[in-house]
Amino acid sequence: MEFITLLLDVLIGIVGFGVSALVVILKLILALIGGIVVGVKLRSILAFAIAAGFLFFFPWAIIFTPFVPKRQPKLDKYLRNHPDFKGKDPVISSIMALSAIVAKADGQITKEEVNLIKATVSYEFNLSAEAMNEYEGAFVYGRDNPDTYPMFTKTLSVCSQSRISQVIFMLIRLSIKDDNTIKPECINILKNISFNLGVSEAHFIFLVNYATGGPSSYGQQTESPELLIKKYSQVLGVSEDASMNEIKKAYRKLVKEYHPDKFADGSMPDSYVEMAKSKIIEINEAYEYLQKVKDKA
Repeated sequence: MEFITLLLDVLIGIVGFGVSALVVILKLILALIGGIVVGVKLRSILAFAIAAGFLFFFPWAIIFTPFVPKRQPKLDKYLRNHPDFKGKDPVISSIMALSAIVAKADGQITKEEVNLIKATVSYEFNLSAEAMNEYEGAFVYGRDNPDTYPMFTKTLSVCSQSRISQVIFMLIRLSIKDDNTIKPECINILKNISFNLGVSEAHFIFLVNYATGGPSSYGQQTESPELLIKKYSQVLGVSEDASMNEIKKAYRKLVKEYHPDKFADGSMPDSYVEMAKSKIIEINEAYEYLQKVKDKA
């Protein structure tokens, strides 16, 4: 009888432990999901960690995560109170300032360049000529204060990757000279702006090559396998020794970001849509090559 009682106690303990372990696992899953939602919306790793920790102890709070507002672009406090930026759209203001900074990088800004910048920004962001005139102060500020570009990239850093790519692509196109080249001074500032916005070197090179009519694909089979692995890994944003699962995950994320169907609503200009189509080809090439390499390994 004592043996049966002991056995029951052991079984109850095992079941109890199993239930407790299951509860912990479920809480971890909920915390991870909720943390990712909050982290993505606020574009902050710290927000992810805080939210995940809170939700682990209070899992019921996950019902409120859909109501967490997305982080909105916001100018630096000093700029928000500056006459050239007060009351203006922070994204357009930042783009105009960055356009001036890039244009000034190779010397004086000509009237033709100013008109081209205004026309391009007006077209790409669907603004009237009258509306563009409101951002002349932002343009002048960027022209006179080229070292302030980190403040403007910080404002744009909360935008979507497609919006960031659109801005970089536009800045690159505005930097192209009559001979279809970009001066080194402009390339340097464009690189700094791009990297501040989280654009990878591989993607930056792709955008420059595409805009200037250079080779937009890495499919140069004359290169060594080692170099191709390095380049294609950069295209997908993974390490050279990444697993096939990591490669697939990165591939799916990029395809979702640049798939033509995403822009079928006309939210992006034709120039960006064409670039995205070319980018998809490059992404597919990278995935297919790395997949073959992994299959042979």
